[in-house]
Amino acid sequence: MPLAGAPTRLTGAFLVLLQLATVRSEDAKCSIQTCPQVDPQYYTVHIVPHSHMDLGWLKTVEQYFFGTKAGITSVSVQYIYDSVLAELLSDPNKKFMFVETGFFELWWTHRDNSARENFKRLVLNGQIEFVSGGYVMNDEATVHYMTTINQMTYGLGILKEIFGECGTTRVGWQIDPFGHSREFASLLAQMGFQGLYLGRIDYQDKSHREATRTMEFNWEASESLPRARLTGIVLANNYSPPPGFCFDEFCNDDPIVEDPEAEEYNGPKRAEDFMKWLTDKANFYATNNFLVTMGNDFNYQNAHKWMTNLDALMRSINGKGYQIKGLPVRLVYSTPSCYLAVIQDQKMVNKTDDFFPYASDPHAYWTGYFTSRPAFKYLDRFSNNWFQATTQLAAMARLGPGHLGQLRRALAIAQHHDAVTGTAKQHVNDDYTKMVSVGLTQAEKVAEKALAALSGKTFPGAKSITFCRGLNISECDVIDGLTNGDGVSVTVYNPASQKVQTYIRIPVSAVNHFTVTTPNGTNIPFDCLPISDGLKKLAERKGKATHELVFPVEVDALSFTNVDIRHRPADKRIPWSYPELEVTEPRTISRDGLQVDVDPTRGIVRLSLNGIEINATAGYYFYASRTGNNTKFNFRASGAYIFRNDGPAKQLPLKSIKIIEGRTITEVRAQYGDWVYESYRIGLNCFEVDWIAGPIPIKDQIGKELVYSIDSNIDSGSEFFTDSNGRENLRRQRNFRPTWLLNSSEPVAGNYYPVNTLIAIKDKKRTIGIVTDRSHGGSSLKSGQVEIMLHRRCLHDDAFGRALVANSGRWPCK
Repeated sequence: MPLAGAPTRLTGAFLVLLQLATVRSEDAKCSIQTCPQVDPQYYTVHIVPHSHMDLGWLKTVEQYFFGTKAGITSVSVQYIYDSVLAELLSDPNKKFMFVETGFFELWWTHRDNSARENFKRLVLNGQIEFVSGGYVMNDEATVHYMTTINQMTYGLGILKEIFGECGTTRVGWQIDPFGHSREFASLLAQMGFQGLYLGRIDYQDKSHREATRTMEFNWEASESLPRARLTGIVLANNYSPPPGFCFDEFCNDDPIVEDPEAEEYNGPKRAEDFMKWLTDKANFYATNNFLVTMGNDFNYQNAHKWMTNLDALMRSINGKGYQIKGLPVRLVYSTPSCYLAVIQDQKMVNKTDDFFPYASDPHAYWTGYFTSRPAFKYLDRFSNNWFQATTQLAAMARLGPGHLGQLRRALAIAQHHDAVTGTAKQHVNDDYTKMVSVGLTQAEKVAEKALAALSGKTFPGAKSITFCRGLNISECDVIDGLTNGDGVSVTVYNPASQKVQTYIRIPVSAVNHFTVTTPNGTNIPFDCLPISDGLKKLAERKGKATHELVFPVEVDALSFTNVDIRHRPADKRIPWSYPELEVTEPRTISRDGLQVDVDPTRGIVRLSLNGIEINATAGYYFYASRTGNNTKFNFRASGAYIFRNDGPAKQLPLKSIKIIEGRTITEVRAQYGDWVYESYRIGLNCFEVDWIAGPIPIKDQIGKELVYSIDSNIDSGSEFFTDSNGRENLRRQRNFRPTWLLNSSEPVAGNYYPVNTLIAIKDKKRTIGIVTDRSHGGSSLKSGQVEIMLHRRCLHDDAFGRALVANSGRWPCK
């Protein structure tokens, strides 16, 4: 088969591979078998040429690859591959490493057999090494473990298909993500990875590791899986070359001139400068080996210029009497796998926590991106749910592989550390959204085929099955069109491995005009609730529905069920619609063992579940975003990456609170200020909060960062818990780091952590947690309190995104 799950345009790739008979896989040595000889009598400097290539940031994926929109930046990834290929073919001693399979896939499909054959030869003889091998270099704070596994297996599968064992790697390369999760390290270890290179860690943590020579460590990345451990390596200079030694077209550093007769002769001086930097950094590492990253963002469009100077640097130092730790210095071309092989047997300190939050200076905590672009973060999670469900349905219906290539690729790209993070330019984010939308359309067709096969039914006609993507804003035109006697069948699929009870909400434009039944005619109790004021005010909402049919369903694991909705004739209507009633005095709401006390001026004041009580209030607050010109650390502004608040959070006033008590569900609706609407629902032993926020007002020229906060009488002290990418939970402690002494200048932002699915506090008897439908930032800033950031609108750049302002709050978010 061709590359499983790959886009249709790649179907010819396998046929091409069969033609590459001149390069035999059985003759392959691969990178790890061609490592330079390391003599213990030398101090070996591993020179690692590389190029970090973002699949979208300032330009879209295709703009970066083809080189269009050069006015933004004159980068073309295809020419990086071409240039490196030509340079390595000219000299078998040179090596290079690539990371992101997404760009390689594009290059491979746009080159002829000759270029492919030459590239494959370089991989099989060990000159080119792929590390990590995922489709992208994924983020680690805002991704879910499922999407991480999918993008890794997608990329590694392409490499394995083309290069065999030489396409597999045992080394991770996460040099640009803004902090590092324990769960990602655990997943890599479970995939057979042995090491993980890191670029960005907290500046205080890095200083501590340099002082204690613990830049290399043993990462025990799971409390429940003893085998989930690997070697962690913090790079000396993030992923950049030493200062003054960037030889790219984008750099202004002088080349190395070796001719002693030339007036510009600088070989010895350049060698001295390099050795001064190297001697300083060598003190931070325990072995007689040192890795130097020679590359940066989108480098090596002129690989010949780069490597000509690297050759000159080696000649200027090797054999010239330079020493470190009393040993002669020897520079060699190398790779991350080769370096790991020679250092991983040393005795190292253990690490059991993660690398969040990440700060690059005293006032730059990279905790804003945990929440930036919350609508796209929801789309990412929603689309992954679709991908998982349709994959299952296609398998059960025996449709065969390869039907979801567009959605798989779009979701893989969405995990990039400038995509799901919300830190790309707006037109780039629009491109991500378009790719996901196209993929969802493909998934809908697959779901229709699978359901037809599984149910034994055919669905003639283009509109036989409708997938209502607008249900989160109560919009579905096919239901609006029902008239007397018309009906629809709603199919509910449960992709989980356990039985699920949940509510289904269907928008309708008529009141009391429906019946809801199982396929055999059994009535299902339902409520008909008016659509909330917050939804009605959404400018993007075009639907005609005025109410929602709400009814409970129970679906077995990996099963689907059908519910029939039929328009009831006028003479048989039953009054199953309930009005919104203003809450004017304190009252208690009870349903399914859950009690909630509601106050007309404070909202929620008490929660009780099966006799366990918590006195708690919940509300909406906003932090004013700090402004600044970023010329000094203390002038840092809050932006797409950075969260920096200007003073304490300000509470939005509770303007109104209403209640609807139906047969199957109770719903309380509240408005806070002029721009936040809340609905919390009680039923099926669940307390669910739905919110609409925005547009965030800025008439006062102040950016705002909205949080949802619960204050309770739980005696949690300084401790709280967050999940790690939807898997194991980690214990957090306010103003504390497990492996180094924290000195924080930002008491709010410095205590924010990624919340992928859960944040919780507890005492000896009680626990309260918030389960989320997307990734957020969150914290507990005092005992009994927990908060998550919902939405942001910053008016200033934080100087890390090239004039990238986190202004998505100009749109509402639900």
